[in-house]
Amino acid sequence: MRETSVTTAPTSPTRGIEVGAVGVSRTEGTAQVLAALGTRLGLGPRALALAHSCPGCGATDHGAPALRRAGDGTTPGGAPGDDGGPVLPAVSLTHVDGPRPVTVLAWCTPSVAGTAWGIGVDAEDPTAPQTLRAFAAGADGAAEIDAVAFAAEERAALAGLSPEGALAERVRLWTVKEALVKARGTGLDRDPAEVRPQLGEAVVPLADPRLPPGVVGTVAWRPAS
Repeated sequence: MRETSVTTAPTSPTRGIEVGAVGVSRTEGTAQVLAALGTRLGLGPRALALAHSCPGCGATDHGAPALRRAGDGTTPGGAPGDDGGPVLPAVSLTHVDGPRPVTVLAWCTPSVAGTAWGIGVDAEDPTAPQTLRAFAAGADGAAEIDAVAFAAEERAALAGLSPEGALAERVRLWTVKEALVKARGTGLDRDPAEVRPQLGEAVVPLADPRLPPGVVGTVAWRPAS
């Protein structure tokens, strides 16, 4: 297991990134990032678990994640434990598939003023076969994803780039959209081309030396509704 530490943004609210070991399964990667966050919060490496809730169908086996105390029945979503412990951070999880799989957990605690935050993270490996199929341009200069993912002005900007530059920009734009809808807690409930940062929302590139070289990602946050 690679050492898992935190990259904290230089502004409030307190937030950071936990990265699992490269090349392990989703299950193992998730366990690693939860153990690292539990240790960081002073709760212990086996103290945290994830609960899921799908905004579309209400299922609990997929959808937006929320932290809970493992085995103590704590209400998901940041409620204090029965022991009066700290409010749990909001979290977002992403898995990068392909030849270099990695799991990333973004977390964000309430501010000192008590403001709760929604947070989202997404990452992609531009070298993964499935990413290239969707994002690399064909002979006509367009990619499979263009017509459904990007607005007219975004597609026009892509058309002015080299094939390599356009691939990188498509992947970046997509991670921004995914991170935003995760931070909003909505999932992709609308045309992806319409997803843009709104007032009060912030997006920053996912930059961490533990990520495989070339992996592209975005972290987004906003005041919780």
